[in-house]
Amino acid sequence: MKIRTTAAGFFLLLAPATSVLSQCTVTKDDRGRVVTICRNRTEPDGLLLNRVDRNTGIGRPVVYLGSEYLTYPVWQEGTLELGPTGRTLSCRMAFNVVTNQLSCLFPDSPQQQTAFPETFSLGGARFIRAGAGSGKRGKGVYYHLLYDGPTRLLKYIRCSLRVGRTAGFSEQDAFDGFFERQNVYFVGSENRRLRPVRLSRKSVLRALEEPAGRLASYLKKEKLNEDELIDALRFHDTPTRPPEKPDPSRTTTSEEII
Repeated sequence: MKIRTTAAGFFLLLAPATSVLSQCTVTKDDRGRVVTICRNRTEPDGLLLNRVDRNTGIGRPVVYLGSEYLTYPVWQEGTLELGPTGRTLSCRMAFNVVTNQLSCLFPDSPQQQTAFPETFSLGGARFIRAGAGSGKRGKGVYYHLLYDGPTRLLKYIRCSLRVGRTAGFSEQDAFDGFFERQNVYFVGSENRRLRPVRLSRKSVLRALEEPAGRLASYLKKEKLNEDELIDALRFHDTPTRPPEKPDPSRTTTSEEII
């Protein structure tokens, strides 16, 4: 573990990264699908990535559909946000959505580091750390910040490896498993803790404690998509304007009425 002092005067907590994919390669197959190919039968403690189905042959590489990383290619340019000034630090980064771990490669160091910023941006998405006591080392977990208004909308990307050659695939595919992703949404504000919310009208009204009123009238559909949920929160955060009072100095004539 080490502390990196930035030009902005802030500190960034770093640690040597432990690569789950030490014997694995993330690539695309001939059908354009992202796949993870592993050649190591050793299973890291507490991790499922290199677990091999017992029916596979010894020495045969195992192939999983998908990847445990947010992006493909795995390593992409991103930025770490440092403190309240908004200063940024660039690096090549890989975000593991299975372990919720961010790894960085800095230009001045060949060694891969695990970083613990409060906020980072990768692949056009901004992530913030929340839940100080819930993550590894008590540092919280990272959420995709979808909407940053008086009410925030956060998305937690839950990812796990499903092992088994018959896990929903045909013999032609012959995968040894697949990475399954699930999006879990939360709403919260500065003074209120995060509350889970689903992509439904009923869940949104319950999470915002607004069973009736403006938002209930605004939401016409029961099932929502992500963009519609963001629109609902934006509407919820927009203050209502009081009706305009008539100007007593101005009289309305019959010619003005259409």
